[in-house]
Amino acid sequence: MVERTGTRALKFVFADLIGDFFYFPVWWYTRGLAKMALAAFKRVAGIWTSLGVGVWTRNLFVPMFGQVDIPGRVISFFVRLFQIIFRTVWFVLAVVFQIVWLLVWAAIPAFIVLMILISFVNLFRI
Repeated sequence: MVERTGTRALKFVFADLIGDFFYFPVWWYTRGLAKMALAAFKRVAGIWTSLGVGVWTRNLFVPMFGQVDIPGRVISFFVRLFQIIFRTVWFVLAVVFQIVWLLVWAAIPAFIVLMILISFVNLFRI
């Protein structure tokens, strides 16, 4: 059985386009938000791995370059301590940025709707 072109076009317009238009906010705040949160978590995990804070922490008391004398141990301790502090601060900033980015991403549709409503109110204001 062959569907008429007009029937297919109406089905496309009403079912797909209008349905997708109304489904978009649902997707944005369910699946889309879950995908963005997972991507943010993966970015944070990648940043943690690339900064290597865990490795620096595990090796805090291990002398650098095999220097087992007292000055070598003291210098390597403070160098590693500085690196751990600096890298931890950098990691915390990256986590905060990812959280802010996720919140901004979630607020985008609400902001757009708010701006449209403000535009309509200002359009009809006398």
